[in-house]
Amino acid sequence: MGSTPALSAAHVDSIDDYLTALHLTGLRSGRSTVQAAKTFCAKLQRAGGWSELSRAQQVDAICKARAFTSWRLVTGNLTVTADILGRVDLRLGNAARNHCPDAHAWFVGAGERIGISPADIALQWNTLAKITAISGTPPDQVG
Repeated sequence: MGSTPALSAAHVDSIDDYLTALHLTGLRSGRSTVQAAKTFCAKLQRAGGWSELSRAQQVDAICKARAFTSWRLVTGNLTVTADILGRVDLRLGNAARNHCPDAHAWFVGAGERIGISPADIALQWNTLAKITAISGTPPDQVG
């Protein structure tokens, strides 16, 4: 097996930003978390970018680095098609709650003010996170 080429500075920065985001939310990052992010970035680098991966390769990359991909999706650092999003089982509402806490707090407060149940607020928040994943528009900027 050949050695893996070094990741570009942009990919290294992306992983560093992810680890910083995890620590800011109080979430832990272990060796497997970091390795999954590195593997995801290496796949993108080898292919020449996300759009150069086939749909099957995109699904595979997402499924092998769920937390990293979820973070990228809810922060607008990656977008996917509805088709791809439908093929993977991501809990984007949870990722968006962790990584977009101000938007989440506003959303929950707005839902509570108009009498929406907590379960329905959670479902709608998850839907908003999916819109972010498809559009690249942060949750607090979707109109």
